Amino acid sequence: MKGRLALINKQIFILIQGIQNFKRDDLKYKHYLRELERIEEGLKSHWEETVKIKDREDRKSLLQQLVGCKERCTGIMEVLRTHHLKVTNDMIAQLNNLAYRGIKKAGL
Repeated sequence: MKGRLALINKQIFILIQGIQNFKRDDLKYKHYLRELERIEEGLKSHWEETVKIKDREDRKSLLQQLVGCKERCTGIMEVLRTHHLKVTNDMIAQLNNLAYRGIKKAGL
């Protein structure tokens, strides 16, 4: 499970990099939103699996990581919707904050 969460964090980081580099392209914008929604759906299934883990400490640790991933996805979607097709310095700063928060928590 920890490996899957690391992969999800990496996918989120790659999405953030892509978003920061996209040019006013509505198809790319929709692609990023769909990809984030797909990741969120995956997080829901991981949540259900994690809740079933018997070891309390492992379960608590994994649930905290899942919450962090969910918060990053929600934050990115909020930034995208707020700045629809307009890449600004403020948007890039917000996305960087979300990306590096995930890296620091993952200990990479």
